[in-house]
Amino acid sequence: MPNMLDLKWEHLFGAVIIDERVWRKISPEHQKIMMDIANDIGQKYQKSGREMEKKAIEVMQDYGLKIKKPSDEEIAVWNDFKDEITPDVVETFLSTDIYEKVISAINE
Repeated sequence: MPNMLDLKWEHLFGAVIIDERVWRKISPEHQKIMMDIANDIGQKYQKSGREMEKKAIEVMQDYGLKIKKPSDEEIAVWNDFKDEITPDVVETFLSTDIYEKVISAINE
């Protein structure tokens, strides 16, 4: 029987990257417009992604998928493991500097 663990992974993010020298040449008015549009698109993407995920899980449950909710202890083990492997994963796919900037922006 197919099983799924109800455990959230790390943030998945996309970005538009603009060189800081170019960004400084854009007027503050246009910077604000660009940021507003990017935030709006991000919110819509996040909402539609969550809706699609929920619908997909419901369909899979209709076909017999069983979902296990982890205990607080299991979540703590997962978080410890995630924290342990994050540096290796980050350095494999992007620089630590960029990762930290993205996480900082997400947390703002």
